Amino acid sequence: MKNQLTFAHVTGALLDNKIKTYPQHRLVRDLFSLCLSDEASDYGEVSEDNITFSRWCNGARPVPVDILNEYKNDTGHNQMITDFENKIIPNLINVSNARYLMEDMINNSRKIIGIKQSLHT
Repeated sequence: MKNQLTFAHVTGALLDNKIKTYPQHRLVRDLFSLCLSDEASDYGEVSEDNITFSRWCNGARPVPVDILNEYKNDTGHNQMITDFENKIIPNLINVSNARYLMEDMINNSRKIIGIKQSLHT
C-alpha cells in the first residue's frame, strides 16, 4: 500500500474542492501563515513563489524543514487550526468532499503510519 497521506495529496484534495477565486499560492500562504507573508512583494517574487509552491503541491519538492518546524509546537499547531477555520475552509466549495478525501487518506495510510499516530490529530 502506498502512503497517501502526503502534502501533495492533502493539498490536492483542498485544491480540488476550492472555489475558483482561491488560487494555489493563496492556499499555501494561508497554510503556512507563520512563515510566509500574505502577499509577494513584486512580480518576480510572485512568479518564483508560484513555481516553488506548485512544486510543493505536486510533490516534486518537499516543504522546507524550517517551515515545518514552526508548526511542531502548540503555537504553530493552534495557528494552523485557526488558519484552516478562518482562511481555508471558507474558500472551499465542497467542504464535505474535502473532509471525506482527507479522512480516506488517513484511513488508507494507517497501515503505514500506525493507528496510534493517526488518531492523535
